[in-house]
Amino acid sequence: MDFVSALKNFTLGGNVALIKNKVTDEATKIDRPMQGQSPYTVNVSLQYDTEKSGWSSTVLFNMIGRRILYVGNDQVPPIWEAPRPLLDFQVAKKIWSNKGEIKLNVSDILNRRAKFYHDLNDNGKYDSKDALAIERLSGTNISLTLGYNF
Repeated sequence: MDFVSALKNFTLGGNVALIKNKVTDEATKIDRPMQGQSPYTVNVSLQYDTEKSGWSSTVLFNMIGRRILYVGNDQVPPIWEAPRPLLDFQVAKKIWSNKGEIKLNVSDILNRRAKFYHDLNDNGKYDSKDALAIERLSGTNISLTLGYNF
């Protein structure tokens, strides 16, 4: 039972959403997914918290399915956003008799490029036969905060 007691300060959480939607273009009579709506979303978190020591930490993972950025028309195909994983981390320490807290946040640790593309071969994923429309790298963000409750 030492194994179970070693895990008492950990919390594992998560959810998955599967979404099916359809919009029919009245002009072309073509069905497509709703703009901005992903067919799936996955979220997983692992938290560690010890009241006695005042330390806590969280790791978060998020992934969404491809989605339409711009709908397009009969002249220009839609622009799709490719899925990309996001990983965030936070560690915090209670200080000053638990009235204060110092917190370090690191977001988008994997720092994967966001890719927006025309799915020219209509295979439902980004590959070498598609036309890249936009590519951006947001970067990993790091912040350190100090708070105090009066």
